[in-house]
Amino acid sequence: VENIKLDNAGLTEDKLLGGRVKFRQPVSGYRVASDSVLLASAVSAV
Repeated sequence: VENIKLDNAGLTEDKLLGGRVKFRQPVSGYRVASDSVLLASAVSAV
């Protein structure tokens, strides 16, 4: 996970899978786990 701290609103912009998935989340408090995204990328679509 690559993250960039955004000075406005206490958010970070995070990237997964080489930047193909981008999302913003709070610096503190609940943060998204990458497990489900990595698991989904490891299996083929039905």
